[in-house]
Amino acid sequence: MEIMKNCLQNYISKEHAFQSYIYADKKFASGLWSGTAGLWSGYDSGNYSVTNLNDWIFYAFTWDNSTKIANVYIDGVLVNSVLETNPSYFLRTSSDPLYIGRNGSANVYHIKGYLDDIRIYNTALVELDVQNLYHELGSNQFHLLFS
Repeated sequence: MEIMKNCLQNYISKEHAFQSYIYADKKFASGLWSGTAGLWSGYDSGNYSVTNLNDWIFYAFTWDNSTKIANVYIDGVLVNSVLETNPSYFLRTSSDPLYIGRNGSANVYHIKGYLDDIRIYNTALVELDVQNLYHELGSNQFHLLFS
């Protein structure tokens, strides 16, 4: 995976709903749309950032609309948990297409790497679910999981 300097890379994007990306500082993040053009929440990977660009990473982001809790996992380990207090941020339905490997609103922020075994669930996974998936899928691949 090549991280471009001063550039965002979208791994998955559903315009007017949610997205996941990696920042130029090598931190993973996911976000929810606020309902206002250009305003997104951001739940990053905390103190974790990519150190070896040649390693596969298991990344999972979970969101629960009822509890308003966002969780970010790297390699099956919870690295950040945020209780969202802004009522504008929640997972919305969207008729826009789902894009993998680029931004949803424009043909920009393409990834420089590989994705494998992308999953989107219709319920929020709990920590044990994410850990079980990590062990099931193995640590030798990059996985994006959204729930």
